[in-house]
Amino acid sequence: MAKLILLSLPIGNVDDITLRGLKILKEKKYFFAEDTRNLFELLSHHAISSHDKKINSFHDHSDDNKLQTVINILQENEDVVYVSDAGSPIVSDPGHPLVIHVLKNNIEIDSVPGVSSVILGLELSGLPPIPFHFYGFLPRGNSAIKEAFFLCKMSKGTSIFFESGQRIVETLEILEKYCPDFKVVVARELTKKFQSVYRFLAKDFQAIKDQLILKGEFVLLIYEKDQSFLGSNLCQNEELIKLANKAILTPGPKSFSKVLAHILSKDTKEIYSAIVKKESK
Repeated sequence: MAKLILLSLPIGNVDDITLRGLKILKEKKYFFAEDTRNLFELLSHHAISSHDKKINSFHDHSDDNKLQTVINILQENEDVVYVSDAGSPIVSDPGHPLVIHVLKNNIEIDSVPGVSSVILGLELSGLPPIPFHFYGFLPRGNSAIKEAFFLCKMSKGTSIFFESGQRIVETLEILEKYCPDFKVVVARELTKKFQSVYRFLAKDFQAIKDQLILKGEFVLLIYEKDQSFLGSNLCQNEELIKLANKAILTPGPKSFSKVLAHILSKDTKEIYSAIVKKESK
């Protein structure tokens, strides 16, 4: 029976493709890619001919017709391989809608794993690896970022985010101001030629600021040294942790109000009204 194959690609060093991944690239015919140019370059690097392959695009702006095209191929008993530009095609990449659509049509899915910048960043960080929480890209806006960092205090363990070179300094300055005792690791251009990892306390950011090269892709890892901020009982409160994690993923006054209401044993609407009133001043 045909299946959708999710193929993880190298995140920087093109030689990080797995043997199984190379076999899939050589043997399969139908491919959908976030950016077809990147896939053609990878095939060329590994001396794999693309002449007999059917390669199409699938990205954030692909419509339902493209989804149906994938389903049609699968229903003709042909495997389809989906890749993003780098890493897993569903982690902060556009593959999830495709996965949902395929599952709704009762079609099997397989995954060919590879390098993950999240795990690699965690390995290189020196921060506690268990538990860890991955939140994708940080929200935009200083207030939303501050909320995300505050809510990390509720989620015991190491918190991991993606951030861009254009925003990393501003983000670290917010962290420096509001969470000075956090341990911070910034991992840049992982597996690439100019890979670099910076480890420091948030309050010491200015001392290393000039060393930070503001180009490339960044993984930001943070860990609160003293995780007794809210007391051990609150930090072990599963409902609070669930609310905090949800608030980081969907930042805003409403989700933040739910967390504060839980901590303070207050009505959520009362907290929300107070926050909105303060922001409007």
